Amino acid sequence: MLKQKSFLSFGVSIFGSFLGFVSVFFVSRFMGPEAMGAISSSIAFAGLFAIFGDFGFGIAHFKKVSEGQDLGNCITTFFFIRLATTLMMAIITILVFYLTYFFTGRFPIEEKYIPIFYIVFFSGLIGNMLYVITYTFTARIEKAKESASIISQKFVMTLGKVIASVSGLSIIFLAWSNLAGVIAGALVSLFLFRKYPIGKFNKVLFKSYFLYALPSIMIGVTYTISMNLDKVFISYFSGTENVGYYTSAQSLILIIASIGTIFVSLLLPTYSGLHAQGKMNEIRILANRVERYISILLMPLVFFVFFFADPIRQIILGSKFEASTPIISILVLNAMFVIFNQPYSSQLLGTNQIKLGMNLGIIMLLINLFLNFIFIPMQIFGVSMLGLGAVGAALSLLISSIIGTGLVRYFAFKTSGSKPNYKVFIHLIIAIASFGTVYLLNNVLVFPIYFIPVYFIIGLGIYLFLMFIFKEFNKSDLQYYLSMISPKLMKNYIKHELKDNER
Repeated sequence: MLKQKSFLSFGVSIFGSFLGFVSVFFVSRFMGPEAMGAISSSIAFAGLFAIFGDFGFGIAHFKKVSEGQDLGNCITTFFFIRLATTLMMAIITILVFYLTYFFTGRFPIEEKYIPIFYIVFFSGLIGNMLYVITYTFTARIEKAKESASIISQKFVMTLGKVIASVSGLSIIFLAWSNLAGVIAGALVSLFLFRKYPIGKFNKVLFKSYFLYALPSIMIGVTYTISMNLDKVFISYFSGTENVGYYTSAQSLILIIASIGTIFVSLLLPTYSGLHAQGKMNEIRILANRVERYISILLMPLVFFVFFFADPIRQIILGSKFEASTPIISILVLNAMFVIFNQPYSSQLLGTNQIKLGMNLGIIMLLINLFLNFIFIPMQIFGVSMLGLGAVGAALSLLISSIIGTGLVRYFAFKTSGSKPNYKVFIHLIIAIASFGTVYLLNNVLVFPIYFIPVYFIIGLGIYLFLMFIFKEFNKSDLQYYLSMISPKLMKNYIKHELKDNER
């Protein structure tokens, strides 16, 4: 049922991204970039310390559950671990928040938005404990249950933000919407989790969690800092409004960026299971095949957004967000590199190459941090920098992702013999030619802005035609995708997973 699981995850991501679009559309048009920046800055600062709420134990839980360890004992042991790390996260976050003010005379969040930060922070604490359930779903590749939790959370969150926007309520109600969404997701998850076995805290199991988590801590650290520090930097050096430009651009490419998360959640436990059986050749074949299917699906989306970033921005965000256009084009390319890395970066973790993955993560983080200091601020300690603000943050991500792609591919080959699927370069050229042609056509004919969806259909048609001519898309590929979206197979899979007697 891996195809159905993949498509369900993709479908949930599409729907979740649609809800995100709805949220961004209303907040951007009724509240503007400052409102988006205020929420995003608070989420980023709270998220910066999320590693203290995980400490690598989440990856350890994936590993132990997917290896077939006693499920009840895994759940209970992980619950008490998560309780301790969540408390640690709370203490450290508040401590750093006020120490920043003590040493610099400024809070990391604009003072008028501190109440928003507290609401977002409390939402994060609930969400951190909720991972006990959702990580278990993910480790068992139970995508229907995981998806139900995600959709309920995003739906309630989006509904709250739309109501707050059109009703003229203050920005703080956006934060309350976040909290309501997290609570809704928690209630759904608890319901689906109600019949799972509850075991005992196992000291031996805790030790194995700890020994596996210890070398993977830095992987979590590098990921968490990379995901949040750019927004904290932008807020501190360029202001809340610029965070709004940056995060609105991120929201528009969420549907593409989330594809990488889908494949991590599917591939990591699959790689772990194959590695436990010593099936290295199957791992290499799977990585190559997944890369090809990602490429066929991803290329049209990436280059449509890249070429038509400005009209997409105008339709969804409006005229106040003109500064977001170059950020959209840069971030969509970054998403492409990140996603193409997933079959190989997940492979390193799934085959116990934790230290190697950690070292690569540290290298990428250091590159990103260095570039952030160079590209974002106007000056640091009197030394002039480039002062590119949000655009600088996007460029930093892209450059570090390009370097990281080369490093991950090299070491995946050295450790498991996995070679890249060079066919993706053909897909790349065809996608650029297809949507570049349509972009030039748009400049010549100058159709109204709302004609953009038609351009996507035309570009996609050219892309599939050329792929067929170059024998990169055939009948078997079509049948594969059709089987993924088969309503009958999807219904059977969801029904099977959600049975009361399923664990």
